[in-house]
Amino acid sequence: MSQLKVLIIEDTQGIREALSDIVTFEGMQAITANNGQEGVDKAKEHMPNLILCDIMMPIKDGYQVFEELRHDNEFKNTPFIFLTAKSDIDNVRQQLALGADDDIIAKPFNSDSLIGLIKEKVQTS
Repeated sequence: MSQLKVLIIEDTQGIREALSDIVTFEGMQAITANNGQEGVDKAKEHMPNLILCDIMMPIKDGYQVFEELRHDNEFKNTPFIFLTAKSDIDNVRQQLALGADDDIIAKPFNSDSLIGLIKEKVQTS
């Protein structure tokens, strides 16, 4: 099996680097972007197997990234995991209930839970 590519779209450098390290340690290729627009551009350039995306970001927020990529046939089935602060989880779940077949993980996150969720999403896509 070829190496899984995970696109990490996160504007906080420390979190972006931690996510990249976790994904890389698990043998996956990490591609990073520091805002929503860069994330959309890198998704189209690298065609990741899964996208981890913060919600509150400059230029384009996570919902805008999600909407733009979902309207592109290349990304209709690409698993998408939102990253958000624990306090925002109920809000995001409401958004997901509106039709997104994806998931959410709270910051600060547990690396084992994150990797488990990534593997589960990639296997079922």
